[in-house]
Amino acid sequence: MSAVADGPKSVRIYPERTSEAKILRLGPRLRDRILLIDLGYFKYLFFDRIACYGGFFVSRLKGNANPLIVSVNRKCRGNSVDVVGKKYSRS
Repeated sequence: MSAVADGPKSVRIYPERTSEAKILRLGPRLRDRILLIDLGYFKYLFFDRIACYGGFFVSRLKGNANPLIVSVNRKCRGNSVDVVGKKYSRS
């Protein structure tokens, strides 16, 4: 879907048993684009390839994921805690 044109840019029909991960083509066209990724696509290699092409992604985390925090979007005043370089933990 194109957020600018309010509709699909192209449509292809595949057999029912074809995995979406096999037909989604990654490449230079991802530069400066954001992909909304379903949890079924959750593969670290897939995310790495998107980043290598200059793209971005949004996805839910798997229950057993424990990612490393590499940066923060904003700085808070006061007694904020530096989390860069630490692992995310739900507990």
